[in-house]
Amino acid sequence: MKNRVYIDSRCQILYSSYYILGLYEKYGKENVKFGNNYFKLLSYSGRSDFDQFFAFVVIDNQSQKLMRCIVDYGDQNYISESAYIWTDVYAKINICKDYVIFREKLLSIPPSFGIKIYNKYQNRYIAIANLIKCFFNRPVSIKTFIGSYNACAFRQPIANYLSISKDEQQEYVFFASTLWSHQECIDYTNPLRYSFMKAAKSSVEMFEGGFISKNNSSEASKYEDMLSPIRVKPSEYILKIKKSLFVFNTPAVHNCHGWKLGEFLAMGKAIISTPLSNKLPGELKHNEHILIVNTTVELTNAIEKLKDRIFREKLQKNSKIYYENYASPQAVINLIVNSGKQ
Repeated sequence: MKNRVYIDSRCQILYSSYYILGLYEKYGKENVKFGNNYFKLLSYSGRSDFDQFFAFVVIDNQSQKLMRCIVDYGDQNYISESAYIWTDVYAKINICKDYVIFREKLLSIPPSFGIKIYNKYQNRYIAIANLIKCFFNRPVSIKTFIGSYNACAFRQPIANYLSISKDEQQEYVFFASTLWSHQECIDYTNPLRYSFMKAAKSSVEMFEGGFISKNNSSEASKYEDMLSPIRVKPSEYILKIKKSLFVFNTPAVHNCHGWKLGEFLAMGKAIISTPLSNKLPGELKHNEHILIVNTTVELTNAIEKLKDRIFREKLQKNSKIYYENYASPQAVINLIVNSGKQ
């Protein structure tokens, strides 16, 4: 008989969806429930904690031993002290490589991304049921809580990322990104993404995509030649990424591992990336899993290098292997649970 799992009903479902799927895959959906009883000593400080961590417990059916787990998907290196005290394992995506404070329960995990895990009827039912369960102990407003379920419903199921596509086109590159107004993105992320798009556009026959501006006229004016006239639907986004010869990753707000890196690994893409600032449970090696670039010259050289089919397929194969070993929903849950047993 498989162990039982209880998920904190207060969770931010969009950011937690990846891990909930991993729990379903490892323990069986029938053994994973939402509840409150095991989380009474875990306090939330409003929106900041709601948007930072996800809590669950695993109960061993033989020994009845309980393992408390936190998954911190927040962009910053900040750790919730109350959650750290409560948990047995504190799994965190964004741990800076220079983070020197020793934390016995701290575990590095790879980036994830929001996915659709329920149909619209299940999604609505679970949203209302969890709202009722945490009605007297809500971390956020009803609007924000339900909004996370609505956002999750518009994501794509993991199967759409994992399905093998044979539509890759030799001289086609797609890249789309929100034009962010956070200062770090203004200083680094937006210019780096712009450099990639300019280099790709001049190196392949067809480039598609660009920046999507959210009423940020001051930033948009800097990149008028690379603004996207339309917003691509999530299903179309995945198909275009699969057709793209290669993809580009760069750390975003607070130098975090963004959703793009998780998505690219799941799709088994050949990835060009600027240096990664945060730890990973397994190294993404330059020239083996990924191409790391530091300058515009290296960026241009990487683009030319990835036109070679044999080399490109090597990176694709290795990025997919990395995903399966470290970054898939169940692989991440395995990392967390195995860490808690040590």
